Amino acid sequence: MTRATARLRPVGAMGLAVLTAAVTVLAGCSSTVTGTAAPESGFKPGDAVPALLKPGNYPTKPHAPYDKAGEAGLIVEGQRMADFVVGPWEVDPALIHTEQGTTLVWKDTTALANNLFGTVRGDIAAAHNFIVGFSSRRSSNPPGQIKTVLNAVLRFPTPADATAAAAELGAPTPPPTGIGQTPEVPFPVPDHPETTAVTYSTGDGTASVDSFTPHGPYVFYVAGRAQGGDVTTAASLVTKLLDLQGPRIDGFTPTPPEKFGDLPLDPGGLAARTLPPAKTDRQTVYQGVWGPYASLHYSTNPVESAALNASAGVVRWVYLKSMVWEAKDADGAQKFLQGLLKEDPDDSSKPAGGVPGLPSAKCFSSVREDDPTQPSYACYYAVDRFVVNVASRQNVDVQQQAAAQYLILTAK
Repeated sequence: MTRATARLRPVGAMGLAVLTAAVTVLAGCSSTVTGTAAPESGFKPGDAVPALLKPGNYPTKPHAPYDKAGEAGLIVEGQRMADFVVGPWEVDPALIHTEQGTTLVWKDTTALANNLFGTVRGDIAAAHNFIVGFSSRRSSNPPGQIKTVLNAVLRFPTPADATAAAAELGAPTPPPTGIGQTPEVPFPVPDHPETTAVTYSTGDGTASVDSFTPHGPYVFYVAGRAQGGDVTTAASLVTKLLDLQGPRIDGFTPTPPEKFGDLPLDPGGLAARTLPPAKTDRQTVYQGVWGPYASLHYSTNPVESAALNASAGVVRWVYLKSMVWEAKDADGAQKFLQGLLKEDPDDSSKPAGGVPGLPSAKCFSSVREDDPTQPSYACYYAVDRFVVNVASRQNVDVQQQAAAQYLILTAK
């Protein structure tokens, strides 16, 4: 993972073409507007010299206020749910290694079948009118036993639908061919008689427990994995997660499906002040406005990030073309920025040229995962109560993004 993804993973690192659902928060992006920021107020001298900023063709003023979600309402609802889906690191603080492709909003049963639990169970979810869900997955790293937990909260129309779906989803299904998986057999999850589950082993001897628990209109799909055929540990991970998830989702106020379109695309107004993607950029379910806990699902170290979020008073995180975090105040933003810069998960990262006119920006270059012969670039800075991260494969482009985002945030 590169410095461009020091704590949160940009979509470009995901490579999930199957999940390129258009999010209408990105629709109607403003046309390019050039210019300079209005006179600054409340910022430290030297933070920026607006006359020297070079935003290129990027917009330099806030987007017009975003309206209701419309067709993107289902995805917005899934992003709202993410604040109430327990992260695996709460079960075991060693579970911080990111698992790409299964931490996201689930917007239909095709995605569930293709990427979460297979065609048979995908068809079961469809038969019971699955609405929307969110899942979070993490693993541990050596040394020690490698463990994995996936936690998905799946919403159905009624408690009766969820109860029926959980019972059928938890029945054994034929194992995939060609990977050495043993047949699934029923398994009683300790302390959770309401749960239906199966256990099996994969080709490398990892023990797995896949569980399905009805809870009101939701089904909790919790899967535990433990290296070395240790089914007791796998089951313990599932039990601990289930103990936490029920009370957590009870704090969520679900939106009636017929009201999804009325959800606000931009609660708080920060998305309108975040650099929007170009119309040609790939749009995905990752983009949008996320709550402070929801942002942890995309952190490279959610345990440390949780403490940092609390200390800085993070209010929300917006991911569009750039990433912008809103803290409680300017001091909180500076504290959050220092936390971002403290952790460097990529030994290849090294300082890169700064941003003309923005001496406070800290920029880095890193070796790209998809092409080790080419670097990628990222810049970070704080302005007022906001923290910004921009990333690009071209140094000039990342400088232009940084300049444009500063001008947007300081425009009057």
